[in-house]
Amino acid sequence: MNIVHIDRQRGWTGQTNRTLQVVMGLKASGWQADLIAHQGGALAERATAAGIDVHEMPLYGTAMYASIVPLAKLLRLKRVDVLHCHGARDHLLSVLVKRAGSVRHLVRTRHNYMHLRSGALSRLVFRPCSAVVTVSDYVKRLSLEDRIDERKLRTIHDAVDVERFQPRRRSRTLAAELGIQASEVVIGHVSSLADSKGVDTLLKAMKRLFHRNADYRLRCVLLGSGHERWKALVDELCISDRVSFAGHRSDVHAVLPHFDIFVMVSRQEAFGTAVIEAMSAGVPVIGSNVGGMPESITPDCGLIVPPDDVDALTSAIQALLDDPTRRETMGKAGRLRAVEHFSTTALVEQTKQLYCELRDGSIPRM
Repeated sequence: MNIVHIDRQRGWTGQTNRTLQVVMGLKASGWQADLIAHQGGALAERATAAGIDVHEMPLYGTAMYASIVPLAKLLRLKRVDVLHCHGARDHLLSVLVKRAGSVRHLVRTRHNYMHLRSGALSRLVFRPCSAVVTVSDYVKRLSLEDRIDERKLRTIHDAVDVERFQPRRRSRTLAAELGIQASEVVIGHVSSLADSKGVDTLLKAMKRLFHRNADYRLRCVLLGSGHERWKALVDELCISDRVSFAGHRSDVHAVLPHFDIFVMVSRQEAFGTAVIEAMSAGVPVIGSNVGGMPESITPDCGLIVPPDDVDALTSAIQALLDDPTRRETMGKAGRLRAVEHFSTTALVEQTKQLYCELRDGSIPRM
């Protein structure tokens, strides 16, 4: 089959990471898979470096609509079987191209955790879709509430490269870069550090934990850009000497094994890829009971707490601090769960199965 993915996001996000994972996996399986990406964007750059056939086009502003004709010609020339889009704007562009008769099947992946904003108007662009992939059962439920045809919906969870993210020995050099001192127990967090990620809840819980464990060598390390917004809170809580902001890093897979506990208590989350990355690295996790996050965290590999609940988070972290054996057992169980359920291989194989069902007519065209 001839597959083309289109993703217009300019920056590097969980969405673009998944798009590239799928395209690379298809190519590695011997399938014909190309990518259409925004001109000069991070996805185009990384995909080109990975040896993917990338067609760069202007996909923002009015220039996006000028891409309709050249895109339709490209897809018609390549005799594309499936055009797979990932965001609202590239979905609209894909619908227009499909109506021009340039592609047989249109597939959309819904990556976000919000309802459709325009109601009936937004639903119209889903009618030409042969299938709609959701990154979690939570997003699937949102889609059903948005009255997207249930027969089109298919959950295929986000994935992690389990070969790259795996348990490994800690590096003294890297620990020093992260501000981690010898024998410290580390509570870690990786995200964009946006308000929705619950960073304030974590920092307030750490204030209590530092006080409760005065004789314990305890440190909190947070990775991600935009840490400046949290400096005032850290200073207000008087915990700056035990909290390290490591900024954005490209070696998250190497950093995660330096964490003893991973915490992600988001207020909103479609699935929570950072959680399964930590699990794959053998780190016990604490997540919040929002969105699709509970679909990844089972009691044997982590704990679930309500969002915005400093008391509950403090108690959960303390319970794991007090039981190193439990932390080790949870880390091993999390690694096994990531390998068995959330590997890139599983993502690619389930996506290929969907495409084959479309080709064979197993999914009725509606």
